[in-house]
Amino acid sequence: MNLNGKLASALTLAALTLSSAQAIGTAVLSGSYQIEDDIHKTFYFTPTRANLFEEDATDPANLRLSQDTLREIVRADVEKEMTKYSNSGLASKGTLRNTDSITNKIMWAAECTGNDPIVLASIIGNESAYCFFTKSLGGGGDSGCGQFVGTAIKALKQATGNAKEEVYRQVTEPVQAMAERCSRGSSFVEPNSLKNFFAKSTDAIKADLVAGKNLSLDIMSTAIFLKILYASAKGEYYNPEVERRAIWRYNGGGVKKYNEHVYINRACKLNSDMAHCPTEI
Repeated sequence: MNLNGKLASALTLAALTLSSAQAIGTAVLSGSYQIEDDIHKTFYFTPTRANLFEEDATDPANLRLSQDTLREIVRADVEKEMTKYSNSGLASKGTLRNTDSITNKIMWAAECTGNDPIVLASIIGNESAYCFFTKSLGGGGDSGCGQFVGTAIKALKQATGNAKEEVYRQVTEPVQAMAERCSRGSSFVEPNSLKNFFAKSTDAIKADLVAGKNLSLDIMSTAIFLKILYASAKGEYYNPEVERRAIWRYNGGGVKKYNEHVYINRACKLNSDMAHCPTEI
């Protein structure tokens, strides 16, 4: 979907910004899949899901690479996006970020949450061109590096114990433990930063995300959200034979072929040896 793409009216679990070779797309949005009950189901941790939430989800192909090599792969893609959009007609709608800073934040967030760094980078690159666009280009209210909408923020309020309605303790405890673990690797995030951030009103959260007030917390929130979806999707980011895995759930089914946009068109171009990459791309 390009800048003239149609915006659907329904909120999804998370609204995404879809980038292409020519232009980054507008936030998208539709939703036969995500209804209120589905949010509760997603954020209910059985023992199996709790184990998946804690596991290292790094793809075997990426485990074979050194951290320096992985970092350079991500850094090169961040630099590519920053250069592309800072020299485009959309430059005034975004903010040029320091390539090394964004790369370091992605690598740190991937490590402390157990996410695959290439997959996490691909989500953030696809959503916001690596935090270049923290405000939805389509005016749909999508905010931050992960382009969260109100429904996603509500889900994270539940996950951090801030929702007014009853929440699932199976989720809040491991989420807080993960946030505390991440804080030990960052000078910008404290043990209670995640909980305190999602204790704010939805409008205040969106305003902070759009302003890029704390990109470390923004990227960490995106990583934790993705890991929750990974756990609820039976421990798979993507499976060509089963549509509704973690990447698809991140979008809530709102963007046609979103799995392929993130996994095939971006992640596989960063490392074509990953588990589900086609032999020729």
